[in-house]
Amino acid sequence: VSELEERVKKLETLLGTDSPHLSTIFDQSVADERNLSAAISDVQDKLAVLDTTHVEHIDARLQGVLHHLDELSSKTSEKENVEKEKKISELYDLVRKWDATADVVPELIHRLETLKSLHDQATDNVCSNNDYANLDSHTSLTNITLSENEVLNCLQNINVSKASGPDGIPGRLLKAIATEITPSLTKVFNLSLCSGKVPSAWKTALITPILKE
Repeated sequence: VSELEERVKKLETLLGTDSPHLSTIFDQSVADERNLSAAISDVQDKLAVLDTTHVEHIDARLQGVLHHLDELSSKTSEKENVEKEKKISELYDLVRKWDATADVVPELIHRLETLKSLHDQATDNVCSNNDYANLDSHTSLTNITLSENEVLNCLQNINVSKASGPDGIPGRLLKAIATEITPSLTKVFNLSLCSGKVPSAWKTALITPILKE
């Protein structure tokens, strides 16, 4: 042992404690113990790390980490693809809805233009009608009086094939008792015209659309 220690001292004397050769193998953990024994111990520790079993264990762990990272990357990619497909599907549905609306708009505009044309034509016909042209635009309803003959004539001309009004009285019944109810109805009509007030029930009508082929 003493002989070995003397040889180590001789090597230290030859190399020196601050030799560049020692600096290349020194670890920071032994920076404060710059001698050959410390350098040899540090080299042995590094060689131990390079042991085959230890390296294989580290490699296996690294492979496991890489596999886990690949799975995470794959799941992230699949999730992004699903979200993109969902957004594309929503956008496609929205475009299809707008396409359907765009197909209806021209037809709607055409119908509105047709209605406007009919309205203008009806207005022109009314304004050019001599029967309406001779009427005083300021004629008051209070100046109009109905006679019993006018009321009776209207009752007798009722179309019995039509449905009854909101009051539920059939036209056939009104026509059958026209003579009896004419005086009372004439008074009611003239009272309404004289007061300038029309009962709300008279302004109501039942309209039933019937599909014709």
